[in-house]
Amino acid sequence: MYLKPLPAYLLSIQNLEQNPAALGLLVSYLWLIRHQSDFGIAKKNELIPASLDWKAWRFDLIEPRYQYGELRLSRVNWIYILTRRSGPRGYGFGENQMGSFFARNFGWLAVIFAYLSIILSAMQVGLGTNKLARNESFQGASSGFTVFALVLPLAVAAGALVLYVGILVSSVTWAYRSNAKAQECRGILRVAASRDLEHATKDGAGAA
Repeated sequence: MYLKPLPAYLLSIQNLEQNPAALGLLVSYLWLIRHQSDFGIAKKNELIPASLDWKAWRFDLIEPRYQYGELRLSRVNWIYILTRRSGPRGYGFGENQMGSFFARNFGWLAVIFAYLSIILSAMQVGLGTNKLARNESFQGASSGFTVFALVLPLAVAAGALVLYVGILVSSVTWAYRSNAKAQECRGILRVAASRDLEHATKDGAGAA
C-alpha cells in the first residue's frame, strides 16, 4: 500500500467547515489511523504533521455521508440498476470490452459446472453398483439431474446472449445521445461566438 502524506490544510477546521465534502479524503486517513499505535507509526513515517497530537486527531467532524463506510462499484451498480432502472450499464461501466465483462460477472459459472461434473460422475459410479442400480428413486434422481445438467448450459448461453444484446443496444443508444448532446452544445457555442463577434464588430465600427 502506497500512502501520500496528509496535506496540512485539510486539518484546518475553518477549511473543513466551508468545504465539508473535502472530509472524504480526511476520513480515509482516519480509518487507517484508528489506534494510537497507528498514530505513532504515521508520525514516525511523516505521513501526518509532527505538530498534531492524538487528541486532536480523533475529532468528530465528519460529513454524515462518510460515516457509513464505502460501497464497492459492483454494489453501487446494483443499487443504481434496481432503484433507477438504468439497464445493465449501472452507475459505472468499468469494462471496456465484453470479454472482460463476462469474465468478471460470470466466473462463478465455472464453479457451478465443476460441481455438476462431480455430481454426475458420482451418480455414474452409483449406477454402476448393484445396490443403487436397482434403486428406482436413485435412478429417477439421476435421470432428472442429467436433464437439468443438459438444459442449464443452454439456458445460461441464452441468458448471456440476451444480456449481450441488451448491453449492446444500451451502449449504442447512450453513445448516440451523448453525441447528440455534444453536437447541440457545439451549436450553442458557435451561435454565442458568432454573436460576440458581431457585437465586437459593431462596437469597433461605432468607435471608429
